[in-house]
Amino acid sequence: MDPRSFERIIAANESRLCDQVLRYASERGPARCEASGQEALRSFVAELSRALVQVFSSHYRATIPDADAGHSADPAETFGMAAAQRRRGNGESSAISLEIIKFCRQSCLDLVREQKFPTIEEVETLTLLERFFGRVETVFCAECASLTARASAELVAANTLLEREIARHGKTAEALERSERLFHTAIDALAAHIAILDCDGTIMAVNRAWREFADANGFMGDDYGIGSSYLAVCDSATGDDAESARTAARGIRDLLDGSCREFHLEYPCHSPDEQRWFQVRATCLKGFDPACVVVAHDSITEVKRAEEKILSFTRELEDRVRQRTLQLELTNRELEGFCYAVSHDLRAHLARLEGLGRGLFEDYGSNLDSQARHYVERICLISIELRRIIDALLDLSRVTRCELSFREVNLSDVARSVAEELRMMQPRRRVSVTIAPNIVVRGDPSLLAIVMKHLFGNAWKFTERQQAAEIEFGMTPRHGLNVYYVRDNGVGFDMRYAGRLFQPFQRLHSPGEFEGVGVGLATVQRIIQRHGGRIWAEGEMGRGATFYFALHS
Repeated sequence: MDPRSFERIIAANESRLCDQVLRYASERGPARCEASGQEALRSFVAELSRALVQVFSSHYRATIPDADAGHSADPAETFGMAAAQRRRGNGESSAISLEIIKFCRQSCLDLVREQKFPTIEEVETLTLLERFFGRVETVFCAECASLTARASAELVAANTLLEREIARHGKTAEALERSERLFHTAIDALAAHIAILDCDGTIMAVNRAWREFADANGFMGDDYGIGSSYLAVCDSATGDDAESARTAARGIRDLLDGSCREFHLEYPCHSPDEQRWFQVRATCLKGFDPACVVVAHDSITEVKRAEEKILSFTRELEDRVRQRTLQLELTNRELEGFCYAVSHDLRAHLARLEGLGRGLFEDYGSNLDSQARHYVERICLISIELRRIIDALLDLSRVTRCELSFREVNLSDVARSVAEELRMMQPRRRVSVTIAPNIVVRGDPSLLAIVMKHLFGNAWKFTERQQAAEIEFGMTPRHGLNVYYVRDNGVGFDMRYAGRLFQPFQRLHSPGEFEGVGVGLATVQRIIQRHGGRIWAEGEMGRGATFYFALHS
């Protein structure tokens, strides 16, 4: 038979086929189909019709398996497994489902016989239908058995899982209770007054310090505010603390809506007996949805009292410093006036003494013996030396007290100018002077010129006995700073006495060896210190000296 003919027969008689199955079910079987059952049966017959069409396709008819053979693409197998799964889903017994399949077989056989096919085609078609339904029944029974076994296994597994869940729930409840005890113990151990707020600002829990403060100050009643709105209490505050309370409420609302991560506020909370200050810190608890907020109030009264004492002490100290500064300024003015008067009078007397000595020598020198003339010469020389010492001390005093004017100074140019002056004073000396170019610093030009004058003057003086005298000015980095130096190959000095170099009137060489009053390096040190820097020296006897200085201005 042409499969397309059979497909048309099925399509034309599907409703009739379904009615026939329903009639067999009501007449011969235990099943009585209600309206909903009839609808399910019609769906069942529609699926059967589609499976039968596949059976009668040319490909399937050539390869139809025996009833005891399996094939993954077998429409009978697919239909049988679907029928078994539907039975389980509808809660039907396998006997009733087999009855329905039997009625479907009988209805299909009746339909074929009514068509009056030729004998060969009819026999072939009926044989094909018998084999199809035999395969359906076999697969149906096997799938029902498999589903029953799986259902039993699932039931056992479900019971085991339920027992585990019950045990776990018991452990979870125990752990939850232990965690809650630990939580309350932890917050009770804290000295701060702590409240836990929910997402609406309602107080959920408080600690011991909160309760004790409430008891001591008559706040919140027996429940200590638990269940009441912390935000509402802040919003309704009156008196001196009202603004602080409303600020705290705004901060906590910002925390709850995610506008900020932490809120902090210091506020007074004075009692009739004492002045008190507190700070409130509020922060969101992580991992909670909706958000919860921890509010902690700490007493900072002792801190505030300490701050007031420090401020009072600072004001008192500042008053003392102002008074002492004023006294020092007055003393300095008096000392400056005294120094000026003394130096002026000394210089005047020394000048007269020198003049008298010279007059004595010039007017009566021929009447004096050699010893007397020596005394007169010594008096004149000592007068000149004393005047030089007084001038050096006045210079030292001026560089200590003068006003600084900071600007860029090219030390290389200053060094060249000083070297030229020294050459002009002693044109016969042959001195090799090396000056690094473009060394620029920031400082007072006149004072830095004095520094270079003294350092180059010392180097020039202490190299006078060298046949090939050398003086060098340069810069080298040390410890992240630019360090400047003046180096010579003169007589040098013993490093054991390096600390005396910058003290006034402390000389490492006698006046007979090298002239000078011993104030130049002390003056240099004062100038460098006024620029926020430092100066030091390195040397070796007979091998020269190097003076280093750094400026931090």
